Amino acid sequence: MICKQCSAEFDDTLPQCPYCGALNYTGAEQEYFEHLQDLNHEMAEMSDDSEETFKSGFKKSMTIVISIIAVLIVLIGLLMGAVFYFMNLSDQKDEENYQASRIWKNTYYEQLDEMYDQGNYDDITRFLNDHVNDKGYYPYEWEHMDFIQAYQKYQNFLEDSAEFDSNNLTYMYWTLYDILYMQTIVDQPYLTYTEEERAQISEWATETYAFLTDHMGLSESEIEEMKKETLSDDYTYPIAEKCKKYIKKRYGL
Repeated sequence: MICKQCSAEFDDTLPQCPYCGALNYTGAEQEYFEHLQDLNHEMAEMSDDSEETFKSGFKKSMTIVISIIAVLIVLIGLLMGAVFYFMNLSDQKDEENYQASRIWKNTYYEQLDEMYDQGNYDDITRFLNDHVNDKGYYPYEWEHMDFIQAYQKYQNFLEDSAEFDSNNLTYMYWTLYDILYMQTIVDQPYLTYTEEERAQISEWATETYAFLTDHMGLSESEIEEMKKETLSDDYTYPIAEKCKKYIKKRYGL
């Protein structure tokens, strides 16, 4: 075509005159549509690539999610299996312990009753010590067990108090512990005694209390203060460490 500005001849597909730079509307339009076509083609290719990339990424993500879910299911299954196993094991152990304790009671309660009826409390104490490591050892439901434990504590008092004047801290605070134990068990509602047993324990409690007044020289008010320092908050049982502190303070040990 002939340039309208410089009259030079050039290819009409060019967007402008190569000599003077005048705009060729026909060529410029054609070039624009060619660029637009190329752009559309590139966008289409990018769309295809993005779709493929998305699909590929989605598949990988789903594979990871499924793998994680599978692992979690396996772990949950293993955990539940372990829980059921140990629950079953615990139930079996409880059943074994129950059967063993039932056998022990059926085997020895009658012997304990015979020794009790004969007043052989020391023999009962030795018997229990000899059998304490038995499988199923269970004397706690025996009807006279609370009384025997009180008897054992009274015997402890007799032994410990005999050494009280030696200024041996251990004997002294255990003597006090034994005395307070005897004072607190007489009327405990969770302990079971016959009338004869309760009367006997009351005599032991009176005897041990006399040690506080006659031997340790405590007045009634001092005894009450001492109980505040040595008994539990609800006054139902003595605490050994508190008894020890009290003895150390009173005797300067």
